[in-house]
Amino acid sequence: MRRFTAVLSLFVASLAIAGCSDNQNTEVTDIYTSNSSMEIGEPAIFQIDFDYNSSDVFDDGDTVSLVVKVPAQLEYLRNSARLNQWGSDDLLTTPYVRKCLDGTTYLAFVFDDNDLDDGQSDGNSDAQLSVTLVANRPGQEVTVEATAALNGVSYGCREDFVADQQETVDIQ
Repeated sequence: MRRFTAVLSLFVASLAIAGCSDNQNTEVTDIYTSNSSMEIGEPAIFQIDFDYNSSDVFDDGDTVSLVVKVPAQLEYLRNSARLNQWGSDDLLTTPYVRKCLDGTTYLAFVFDDNDLDDGQSDGNSDAQLSVTLVANRPGQEVTVEATAALNGVSYGCREDFVADQQETVDIQ
């Protein structure tokens, strides 16, 4: 009986561990750039790592929504957004762009199972998006923010934006 209990305990523990690893949150885990400061007109690539629950995307047909909030001192370089893919060809992706009166820009991406099928990250995340931003006016501690969620992210010019992660640069 003890042996049966020990085997049963091991089985339940392994199921719990497997369930935890697949039940992760959909979120941005990191934003980084190699440029801590930028000159006006200088481009910088921002890498955005994110996680998602693969069973929600691949089994249930959910989508991953990712929104990047770009401050007025930076501008999105058109056709620069790419989803990191296994191999050499990254997936060019086009965001929905919302420009606010204060100069803030929101880049909204929606990824489905076809987009994420070959997705990868250079780090420990499930996927990685890169966007190129160009400095267009000076600013100290200019912050790029991002968040991700299943099936939609709340954002807009007149509402608060809750970021999962942020990256700060100085523009001279």
